[in-house]
Amino acid sequence: MEKPKFYLPKFYLEVAIKQGILLGLVAPILFLNTFESMAEMDKSNQSSILTVIGLLMAAGIIGVFEATYQKTKLAHTIQRYFVHITKFLLFVGVTELMVLAIAAIGTTFSFWDDPLIWALLPIYLALYVYDWWDALASD
Repeated sequence: MEKPKFYLPKFYLEVAIKQGILLGLVAPILFLNTFESMAEMDKSNQSSILTVIGLLMAAGIIGVFEATYQKTKLAHTIQRYFVHITKFLLFVGVTELMVLAIAAIGTTFSFWDDPLIWALLPIYLALYVYDWWDALASD
């Protein structure tokens, strides 16, 4: 008979808090602090910067998928917190890289009509949905 997993409600709360901090605090701060400074960037550097951003973003997204809760002993607090911290830092990096990409390319007249926003938004949301899927699949 399998033992009850008493850590799961706490684990799910930790995932929710991590994502809430990322979406409610970190992403807006990164956007406000980065967007304006990057908008003033010399346009001759744009293609080089976008190449580096693309490579780093791919590495960050792969990192989010590889730093899985399923490979972690969730009952062990230290391991659980290490995976939370790892995912948090990867999400911060991907968020910043997406903001840099938007700032480097610029946006069209209306921010929400910009094709880049509509390309990045589903990818960004998919990372959060994957994080929940990974959390739910690891119990």
